[in-house]
Amino acid sequence: MLGAKDIRNVLVVEDDKNTVDILSRALAREGFRVTMALNMEDALKDFERLDYALVITDIFMAGMGGIKGIQEMRRMRPEAKILATSAGYSEMTPEAALKAAERIGADAILAKPFTLDALRAAVTGFFPAES
Repeated sequence: MLGAKDIRNVLVVEDDKNTVDILSRALAREGFRVTMALNMEDALKDFERLDYALVITDIFMAGMGGIKGIQEMRRMRPEAKILATSAGYSEMTPEAALKAAERIGADAILAKPFTLDALRAAVTGFFPAES
């Protein structure tokens, strides 16, 4: 239940260190507390125990990757809010990758590269307006 806990905690799962840095700084400026994981395996270690208000995950990463990771997150915490991001991979376009993410449980999608304004709009869409 998000209302009873801290709704400003965000988990970012991203293997590109430059993107990690940009996301971390941008989200921190918006008042979020950001936890970073460079792969899905690390992200899932304490996922059931920690109460993230939002997970932002890349789709294509070494190891488990985002599609399988989203499925695991849904199994562990069906109420989790998930924003999937992708730049595509090889023959798969970002749009095709993100449609797959939506089919398996992502609440929202964001194609890379994205602007900070697009990120802000996607993230704030998960949180009630402050009065």
